[in-house]
Amino acid sequence: MVNFKLYENFIESIAVVLSKALTNDEREKIAKNFQSFNERLRQLSSDNLKRIKQEAEIKRPYCKHKLTCTQSCIRSFLKSFCTTYILKYALGFIPTLMTGKIFRNPRLILLLGGRDTTQLSLFLSSFTFLYKVLLCSLRRIFVSNDWKISFIAGLVASTSLAIDRNDTRRLMIALYLSTRNLHFISRHLWRIHVEPRWDPNDDSQNEVKEEKTKPKYLISSPRIPGEVRKYGEEINPFSFEFSSKIPKSLETKDSKKVETVVTTRKLDNKIDIIRKFVRKCAAVSLMMISSGQIAYGFVLHPETLNSSYFSFLLLHGNFKKKEPLRAKNYLNAWTNVITNIATNNLSPLYNEYKIPPELKEFKENLGMTKSGMLMCSLQHGNHYYCSGGALSIFKSEILRAVALYAPLNFFMTVVFKIDKFVKDPKNTLLIVTKSILRSTLFLASYVTVAFSSVCYFRRIFGGDKIWMYYVNGFLAGSTVLLEAPGRRLELALYCFPRALESFFNCGVKKGWFRNIKNGELIYFGLSMATMMTLYQHDPESIHDGYR
Repeated sequence: MVNFKLYENFIESIAVVLSKALTNDEREKIAKNFQSFNERLRQLSSDNLKRIKQEAEIKRPYCKHKLTCTQSCIRSFLKSFCTTYILKYALGFIPTLMTGKIFRNPRLILLLGGRDTTQLSLFLSSFTFLYKVLLCSLRRIFVSNDWKISFIAGLVASTSLAIDRNDTRRLMIALYLSTRNLHFISRHLWRIHVEPRWDPNDDSQNEVKEEKTKPKYLISSPRIPGEVRKYGEEINPFSFEFSSKIPKSLETKDSKKVETVVTTRKLDNKIDIIRKFVRKCAAVSLMMISSGQIAYGFVLHPETLNSSYFSFLLLHGNFKKKEPLRAKNYLNAWTNVITNIATNNLSPLYNEYKIPPELKEFKENLGMTKSGMLMCSLQHGNHYYCSGGALSIFKSEILRAVALYAPLNFFMTVVFKIDKFVKDPKNTLLIVTKSILRSTLFLASYVTVAFSSVCYFRRIFGGDKIWMYYVNGFLAGSTVLLEAPGRRLELALYCFPRALESFFNCGVKKGWFRNIKNGELIYFGLSMATMMTLYQHDPESIHDGYR
């Protein structure tokens, strides 16, 4: 009512002003138009109230959103589209601004927000919209919140991936979310099948748990020589037994509470220790397996890797530093020489008078080394000792790693931790600096181990073998232990999709697998269906950042 009164007063004030300059007939026409306009607004308001009332009467027992289903779906579409578009544009705009490309080519301002950015935004917003529409509709039709509803909604909504016409990005999205889904499934299985085994509230195991965790009361009891414990441990006949049972004369309510607290606390600690151990082993193992395939694919089958990731490896593998304009050809020379040595078609020893045809255009990189191996002379020809070559790689990679991690960490701090930075800039900068140094040490060690370990394998086995380029990746992957514990699994899950892509492409090349056009839609659909089912029925299984 207050809004209508203000509106009427506003209309009256306009009428008073206009009355000074209009005739009586003109005033009457304007008054009639205002009255009809006012009646129309009242009618629209009344119809809107009736519609809202009718929608409120519709039963939605399983929908958790506060808005109506229609409003929630439309709002999610617009929010997802705008958020994705802004983030994608910002991620492209900031590097071009920092490098100065945008000043040399102002058209980039428009190109960054063009078709590619629009397609990615439309894919994510369409997925969200379709999923919510199907979820709400199926809940209303079947009056249920069964897991099958979430599964079907996620499966159908995943077809929106076809909107993105960037094949490389579409494949990486499908692979990344599929590997993430495996992570969430393992968390779900852990929560459902492993943790309950140590649940202190489980009556079936209370006796065993209480025997292990109750406070010990010193009670002397005689021993029979040679007596054996329940678990097979022999007892010293001269020892005393510490009974885990509280005598009834000493038993009180407080003592029972203490036993329960101690039991729960010890069991929680046990679960935490096992969880941390499994998490650490899983992260390191996954990183080692992924790195093995990536190292093998990069050196012997470089065409099996994603083009952008392949370019990243050329940079950090020191190839672009040695041959800025011919880095890819330089790596192809490596591939040909290693393959010929492994198949005994080429001598593994270096002879400056018999340079293989593949290396003639790169003979300036060759040099005599202590090992006398051809690949050592190609890999670090300017260093006589393999250790000198390893140290050179380490030093050059430190500079590249700092250039990679410093802007990334500062950008993430400004975007996601700006409040902490404003409140305590000194400690925040210290934490960021430590993170940069730790990540730099990891990446430099990773690259150094990957290349230098092969030098020692050559000296031991007398030349290059194919398996060496798996093992060096395994060893390099173990350097993830230098990273912060919270980042190890993230790095492993980042590398795993690249390794899967390389492995599959190697299999297609060797005739093991068959390439199916748009096949990523199949496993992306199954992954999203499973993930959205977990999101609805066991959200704790999904990492906080994805919820």
